Amino acid sequence: MSAWRAISLILLSATTGVVAPAAFADGDPVAGNTLYQAHCFVCHGLASDNQFKILTGAGNPSAILDAIQNAPEMSRVADLATLTVANVTDIAAYLLAVRSGTPAAPNYQGLWWKADESGWGVNFAHQGDQIFATWYTYDTSGNAYWLTMLAGLTTPGGNAYHGDIYVSVGPSFNNFAGANASTKVGDGTITFSDANTGTFAYNLNMGTGGATTAISQSKPITRFVLDASSAQPVCSYQSAPDLTAATNYQDLWWLPSESGWGANFAHQGNTIYATWYTYDAKAAGNNAPLWLAALLTRQGTTNVFSGNMYRTSGARFDNFKASDVVQPATVVGNATLTFADGNDATFHYVTNGTGNLPAADQTKSITRLLFAPPAATVCQ
Repeated sequence: MSAWRAISLILLSATTGVVAPAAFADGDPVAGNTLYQAHCFVCHGLASDNQFKILTGAGNPSAILDAIQNAPEMSRVADLATLTVANVTDIAAYLLAVRSGTPAAPNYQGLWWKADESGWGVNFAHQGDQIFATWYTYDTSGNAYWLTMLAGLTTPGGNAYHGDIYVSVGPSFNNFAGANASTKVGDGTITFSDANTGTFAYNLNMGTGGATTAISQSKPITRFVLDASSAQPVCSYQSAPDLTAATNYQDLWWLPSESGWGANFAHQGNTIYATWYTYDAKAAGNNAPLWLAALLTRQGTTNVFSGNMYRTSGARFDNFKASDVVQPATVVGNATLTFADGNDATFHYVTNGTGNLPAADQTKSITRLLFAPPAATVCQ
């Protein structure tokens, strides 16, 4: 029996009443999309193909479960047996969204990390079929170091994103005059198992971050929980949202006239974790990549968030050792974000001369970085 025959059995069983829809909880179409790509795509292709738009299994987990259990072609696929009732319900919800013409694509925007390797992470700004990843880590001397990757979706409707990895140098953060310069140092792939788990695999050239050999590693990553007392924001890519009306600020922000630096905000509840990627101030001309971090809390009921700013040092990216994690981080000043609306803010920072940084007191007007306006990602 062919896979297409198995699909016809789903249609037949659902339309003849052999399998009546049971009482299932509402499924999550975003999770269902990820599950479909992982378990169904190889045999059945894009769910947006015409034959899938009339699939009666859409919104009908009972029909899908019956096919998995009884259709010979499907019962021989071992990994289908690992799907739970909740998984199948999510797949049914996804297919229903496809059939109705409103498929919910998963969005991975936010801060991710490897929980047992404290001190580093990677921010994803996810817009459409592209993810801009900013990887905050440490070089072989333990100094703060960052790399970037613009990764594109490798397969339509899939869950893997691939791109080239770059390291940048640029004008010092306290006197940003001139331009940055970026050099390709390798490539990477982000593969998502579901909305909250994935892997980050990368291949880097010898010399990257001081490494004496080429590097090829893969790290399991999960979403970083910033505030356990509040829910993670849910993000979606929209064709022309009113960003000024947004009340969650999780995104990549920048100053367009100073291309080459930016700040990622992970926003949960009344807390924002800001990672500012910029450049050190140790020599004339372009300087080494530097990142600073700030845990900011909302001031009362206002749209003002403030807190201390830190410079960290830690375990080298190519050979993580917990014993190399330096705690506590050095307080180098403070930062304040004031949001005029959901798309416009000021970033005021003060460095106090500690942590091998010069003293500075500056304010920058920032906005969200859009890859392909007017479409954008909105979190809520």
